[in-house]
Amino acid sequence: MDTETRTWNHALLQTHFLPQDKQNILRIPILRQPAEDKRIWGRDKSGLYSVKSTYKALRASKEAEMGEIYTPINWERIWKLQIPPKVKVFAWRWIRNIIPTGANILKRTTKGCDECPFCGQEETQNHLFQDCSWVRRVWCPSSLKLCFQKGKDLTCEEWMVALQETETESDEQIVLFLAALWFIWGERNSQCWNKKKLEEFKIMGKAERWLDEYLEYQQKGSETAPRHVARWKPPDIAAFKINVDAATFAGAGTGLGIVVRDRNEGFCCAAVRRTRIQWPAELAELQAIKFGLEIAMEKGFVPGEMDSDCLRAVQQIEKEEMSMLEEGVGSAEVREMIDNFDGSMEIRFEGRESNKAAHTMAHIQRGWDETELWASRPPIFLVDQLILDSCNISH
Repeated sequence: MDTETRTWNHALLQTHFLPQDKQNILRIPILRQPAEDKRIWGRDKSGLYSVKSTYKALRASKEAEMGEIYTPINWERIWKLQIPPKVKVFAWRWIRNIIPTGANILKRTTKGCDECPFCGQEETQNHLFQDCSWVRRVWCPSSLKLCFQKGKDLTCEEWMVALQETETESDEQIVLFLAALWFIWGERNSQCWNKKKLEEFKIMGKAERWLDEYLEYQQKGSETAPRHVARWKPPDIAAFKINVDAATFAGAGTGLGIVVRDRNEGFCCAAVRRTRIQWPAELAELQAIKFGLEIAMEKGFVPGEMDSDCLRAVQQIEKEEMSMLEEGVGSAEVREMIDNFDGSMEIRFEGRESNKAAHTMAHIQRGWDETELWASRPPIFLVDQLILDSCNISH
């Protein structure tokens, strides 16, 4: 590191380190003021060692080793399914084998009866949803017969993995499958407590109608309550609004962009900086905020409101306790710079729709490690977005 300029010495890094190691070093932000080096634990954002973070790291490593023979559940796909939340929670419990069947209750409490209410055999999860003669008559005549057959001799988790691997084009069958599980469980409870149950062939039709009604209700709700989209607006109190954004290019560094306008929507300044360093997304957004603060300090854009569309970066800045990882070091430097504004600079989160001008700037490809600045008159490629922002304002 060059201690005078407080930047990394590229020539020295090129001489002594492998290319990947060099890139990893360049990603580390350097504080403006010297600070004592510390050892940190890289498996936790706090930088502090804990048994919990070690367990998570070992588990992730083990799953990576087993990747060729074990495919984990795609939970994100399940949580995004168009089904009621209670069915998603039920699906999670079913996959984890913690549905309160007779066998599961007996195993945990040593009380109760583990007999299946339909056939009298031991009521395990696999039995209730796969092996029971009654439930087979639910699955086999239905459109889910193939889904049912995929679960033969598999655990519930393996069954869901098999379905996700097969149903790659659409979630329709998986949605109906989970709804069927939910209704089978409901009929089981009805048989246990009320000695009543539907005829097997009626259950799938009931599940399908229930799903149709749910989706119809969801569509009506979305039509009557349109999503509010935030648009750019002038600063509320401050004299200047400073929008900042970062863009990461695969294998080609990071772009930082800023746009400054006043309370009358007038263009004041735009700037872009391109660096060879490939920062992670959150750290790149922190660097964009830092870049915006540098321009604001240099050009006197105070008092100012600075908007970023990265919520985690803004939250990192607002934290009182500093994380020892890269993002934490970056946010500590930003906080230090904000203090130099003596309360005349506010950092806020705004949605991406209100930050498109800075987004445009960040994606402009310019010379490496150079700052290009436009004052008073905007660059031609930014004009259309500035006009759109002005048109969207309710005067």
